[in-house]
Amino acid sequence: MATIHPLNAKKRNRAGTSVAKKLRREGRVPGVVYGSKQDTYGVDLDLITIRDLLASSASANMLVRLDIDGAKEQGKLALIQDVQHHPLTSTITHIDFRVVNKDDEIVASVPLELIGDCAGVKKGGLLDQQLLALDVRCSPQNLPDKLQGDITNLELGQPFHVSSVTWPEGVTPVLPGDVVVATVAEVRALVSAAASEGGAGEGGEGSQEEAVAES
Repeated sequence: MATIHPLNAKKRNRAGTSVAKKLRREGRVPGVVYGSKQDTYGVDLDLITIRDLLASSASANMLVRLDIDGAKEQGKLALIQDVQHHPLTSTITHIDFRVVNKDDEIVASVPLELIGDCAGVKKGGLLDQQLLALDVRCSPQNLPDKLQGDITNLELGQPFHVSSVTWPEGVTPVLPGDVVVATVAEVRALVSAAASEGGAGEGGEGSQEEAVAES
Protein backbone atom coordinates (compact mmCIF):
# COMPACT_ATOMS: atom_id res chain seq x y z
CA MET A 1 0.00 0.00 0.00
CA ALA A 2 1.35 3.37 -0.97
CA THR A 3 2.28 5.99 1.60
CA ILE A 4 0.24 9.15 1.11
CA HIS A 5 1.66 12.28 2.71
CA PRO A 6 -0.59 15.18 3.77
CA LEU A 7 0.48 18.54 2.37
CA ASN A 8 -0.97 22.05 2.63
CA ALA A 9 -0.79 24.64 -0.14
CA LYS A 10 -2.43 27.90 -1.20
CA LYS A 11 -4.09 28.55 -4.53
CA ARG A 12 -2.17 31.18 -6.48
CA ASN A 13 -4.12 33.48 -8.77
CA ARG A 14 -1.17 35.46 -10.07
CA ALA A 15 1.69 34.14 -12.20
CA GLY A 16 4.93 35.41 -13.68
CA THR A 17 8.60 35.69 -12.87
CA SER A 18 8.24 38.62 -10.45
CA VAL A 19 5.51 36.80 -8.50
CA ALA A 20 7.62 33.63 -8.27
CA LYS A 21 10.66 35.58 -7.05
CA LYS A 22 8.59 37.32 -4.39
CA LEU A 23 7.22 34.01 -3.17
CA ARG A 24 10.72 32.54 -2.90
CA ARG A 25 11.92 35.54 -0.89
CA GLU A 26 9.05 34.86 1.51
CA GLY A 27 10.05 31.23 1.95
CA ARG A 28 7.37 29.87 -0.37
CA VAL A 29 7.72 27.54 -3.36
CA PRO A 30 5.61 28.18 -6.46
CA GLY A 31 4.02 25.18 -8.10
CA VAL A 32 1.31 24.02 -10.45
CA VAL A 33 -1.55 21.54 -10.12
CA TYR A 34 -2.90 19.78 -13.20
CA GLY A 35 -4.34 16.55 -14.50
CA SER A 36 -7.37 14.30 -13.99
CA LYS A 37 -9.69 16.41 -16.17
CA GLN A 38 -9.40 19.48 -13.98
CA ASP A 39 -8.33 23.07 -14.57
CA THR A 40 -4.64 23.82 -14.26
CA TYR A 41 -3.76 26.47 -11.69
CA GLY A 42 -0.85 27.71 -9.63
CA VAL A 43 -0.18 27.04 -5.97
CA ASP A 44 2.47 27.91 -3.46
CA LEU A 45 3.62 26.07 -0.37
CA ASP A 46 6.06 26.34 2.51
CA LEU A 47 9.66 25.70 1.46
CA ILE A 48 10.76 24.01 4.69
CA THR A 49 7.75 21.67 4.71
CA ILE A 50 8.25 20.43 1.15
CA ARG A 51 12.03 20.27 1.55
CA ASP A 52 11.73 18.06 4.65
CA LEU A 53 9.12 15.88 2.98
CA LEU A 54 11.31 15.24 -0.07
CA ALA A 55 14.33 14.61 2.14
CA SER A 56 12.42 11.84 3.93
CA SER A 57 12.09 9.80 0.74
CA ALA A 58 14.59 8.33 -1.71
CA SER A 59 12.27 9.21 -4.60
CA ALA A 60 10.75 12.56 -5.55
CA ASN A 61 7.77 10.76 -7.14
CA MET A 62 5.69 10.75 -3.96
CA LEU A 63 1.96 10.63 -3.43
CA VAL A 64 0.48 13.51 -1.45
CA ARG A 65 -2.97 14.48 -0.22
CA LEU A 66 -3.23 18.15 -1.13
CA ASP A 67 -5.32 20.48 0.97
CA ILE A 68 -5.33 23.70 -1.06
CA ASP A 69 -6.52 26.90 0.56
CA GLY A 70 -8.78 28.66 -1.97
CA ALA A 71 -9.52 25.60 -4.13
CA LYS A 72 -13.01 24.17 -4.64
CA GLU A 73 -12.09 20.64 -3.61
CA GLN A 74 -9.92 19.53 -0.74
CA GLY A 75 -7.92 16.36 -0.23
CA LYS A 76 -6.67 16.05 -3.80
CA LEU A 77 -4.66 12.90 -4.41
CA ALA A 78 -1.60 13.98 -6.41
CA LEU A 79 1.76 12.67 -7.56
CA ILE A 80 4.79 14.91 -7.24
CA GLN A 81 5.65 14.80 -10.92
CA ASP A 82 8.61 17.16 -11.13
CA VAL A 83 10.82 19.14 -8.76
CA GLN A 84 13.08 21.92 -10.02
CA HIS A 85 16.14 23.14 -8.12
CA HIS A 86 18.38 26.19 -8.32
CA PRO A 87 21.52 25.13 -10.26
CA LEU A 88 23.93 26.58 -7.69
CA THR A 89 22.20 26.38 -4.30
CA SER A 90 19.99 23.30 -4.99
CA THR A 91 17.10 25.15 -3.34
CA ILE A 92 13.69 23.98 -4.56
CA THR A 93 12.40 26.56 -7.02
CA HIS A 94 9.26 24.94 -8.48
CA ILE A 95 7.16 21.83 -8.10
CA ASP A 96 4.57 20.09 -10.30
CA PHE A 97 1.64 18.15 -8.84
CA ARG A 98 -0.33 15.80 -11.11
CA VAL A 99 -3.75 15.05 -9.68
CA VAL A 100 -4.67 11.37 -10.06
CA ASN A 101 -7.61 9.11 -9.32
CA LYS A 102 -7.08 6.05 -7.16
CA ASP A 103 -7.71 3.72 -10.13
CA ASP A 104 -5.52 5.59 -12.65
CA GLU A 105 -2.41 3.92 -14.05
CA ILE A 106 0.60 6.08 -13.29
CA VAL A 107 4.28 5.87 -14.17
CA ALA A 108 6.73 6.74 -11.42
CA SER A 109 10.39 6.23 -10.56
CA VAL A 110 10.95 3.99 -7.52
CA PRO A 111 14.31 3.45 -5.74
CA LEU A 112 15.83 -0.02 -6.05
CA GLU A 113 17.56 -1.66 -3.08
CA LEU A 114 19.71 -4.76 -3.59
CA ILE A 115 19.65 -6.99 -0.54
CA GLY A 116 21.44 -10.16 0.55
CA ASP A 117 25.02 -11.29 1.06
CA CYS A 118 26.12 -11.63 -2.57
CA ALA A 119 27.90 -14.91 -3.38
CA GLY A 120 30.04 -13.31 -6.08
CA VAL A 121 31.23 -10.56 -3.74
CA LYS A 122 32.21 -13.21 -1.18
CA LYS A 123 34.47 -14.70 -3.85
CA GLY A 124 36.23 -11.39 -4.45
CA GLY A 125 33.95 -9.86 -7.05
CA LEU A 126 32.81 -6.25 -7.23
CA LEU A 127 29.10 -5.47 -7.32
CA ASP A 128 28.22 -2.86 -9.94
CA GLN A 129 24.64 -1.60 -9.58
CA GLN A 130 23.87 0.18 -12.84
CA LEU A 131 20.27 1.21 -12.09
CA LEU A 132 19.48 2.81 -8.74
CA ALA A 133 15.79 3.29 -9.54
CA LEU A 134 13.25 1.78 -11.92
CA ASP A 135 10.22 3.29 -13.63
CA VAL A 136 7.07 1.37 -12.76
CA ARG A 137 3.44 1.24 -13.85
CA CYS A 138 0.77 0.86 -11.19
CA SER A 139 -2.25 2.46 -9.60
CA PRO A 140 -1.57 5.21 -7.03
CA GLN A 141 -2.66 2.96 -4.18
CA ASN A 142 -0.08 0.32 -5.21
CA LEU A 143 2.90 2.68 -5.62
CA PRO A 144 5.73 1.19 -3.52
CA ASP A 145 8.14 3.29 -1.49
CA LYS A 146 10.99 1.14 -2.82
CA LEU A 147 11.75 -2.03 -4.76
CA GLN A 148 14.05 -4.82 -3.64
CA GLY A 149 16.17 -7.39 -5.42
CA ASP A 150 17.76 -10.36 -3.63
CA ILE A 151 21.32 -10.89 -4.87
CA THR A 152 22.27 -13.60 -2.37
CA ASN A 153 22.87 -16.19 -5.13
CA LEU A 154 24.39 -13.81 -7.69
CA GLU A 155 27.72 -15.28 -8.82
CA LEU A 156 30.87 -13.84 -10.40
CA GLY A 157 30.21 -12.52 -13.89
CA GLN A 158 26.47 -13.06 -13.53
CA PRO A 159 24.01 -10.26 -14.42
CA PHE A 160 20.98 -9.35 -12.34
CA HIS A 161 18.00 -8.44 -14.53
CA VAL A 162 14.86 -6.36 -14.15
CA SER A 163 12.86 -9.61 -14.17
CA SER A 164 14.76 -10.76 -11.06
CA VAL A 165 13.53 -7.83 -8.96
CA THR A 166 10.79 -8.67 -6.48
CA TRP A 167 7.70 -7.05 -8.01
CA PRO A 168 4.79 -6.31 -5.67
CA GLU A 169 1.30 -7.26 -6.80
CA GLY A 170 -0.13 -4.67 -9.19
CA VAL A 171 3.29 -3.18 -10.03
CA THR A 172 5.01 -3.80 -13.38
CA PRO A 173 8.29 -2.48 -14.84
CA VAL A 174 8.46 -0.07 -17.74
CA LEU A 175 11.77 -1.57 -18.91
CA PRO A 176 11.95 -5.04 -20.50
CA GLY A 177 12.74 -7.90 -18.15
CA ASP A 178 16.12 -8.64 -19.77
CA VAL A 179 17.60 -5.22 -18.97
CA VAL A 180 20.62 -5.58 -16.66
CA VAL A 181 20.28 -3.93 -13.27
CA ALA A 182 23.58 -5.04 -11.75
CA THR A 183 26.53 -7.34 -12.33
CA VAL A 184 29.28 -8.90 -10.24
CA ALA A 185 32.54 -8.11 -11.99
CA GLU A 186 35.51 -10.41 -11.49
CA VAL A 187 38.49 -8.49 -10.16
CA ARG A 188 41.53 -9.78 -12.06
CA ALA A 189 44.66 -10.62 -10.10
CA LEU A 190 47.38 -8.01 -10.48
CA VAL A 191 51.11 -8.67 -10.47
CA SER A 192 52.47 -7.06 -7.33
CA ALA A 193 55.00 -4.28 -7.61
CA ALA A 194 57.36 -6.22 -5.36
CA ALA A 195 57.34 -9.25 -7.67
CA SER A 196 57.94 -7.03 -10.70
CA GLU A 197 60.83 -5.31 -9.00
CA GLY A 198 62.26 -8.68 -7.97
CA GLY A 199 62.21 -9.92 -11.57
CA ALA A 200 63.95 -6.78 -12.78
CA GLY A 201 66.59 -7.11 -10.07
CA GLU A 202 67.45 -10.66 -11.10
CA GLY A 203 68.10 -9.54 -14.66
CA GLY A 204 70.78 -7.07 -13.55
CA GLU A 205 72.04 -4.18 -15.63
CA GLY A 206 72.01 -6.22 -18.82
CA SER A 207 68.29 -6.74 -18.53
CA GLN A 208 67.74 -3.04 -17.99
CA GLU A 209 69.76 -2.27 -21.12
CA GLU A 210 67.67 -4.77 -23.12
CA ALA A 211 64.50 -3.16 -21.86
CA VAL A 212 65.77 0.25 -22.94
CA ALA A 213 66.75 -1.14 -26.35
CA GLU A 214 63.31 -2.72 -26.80
CA SER A 215 61.56 0.54 -25.90
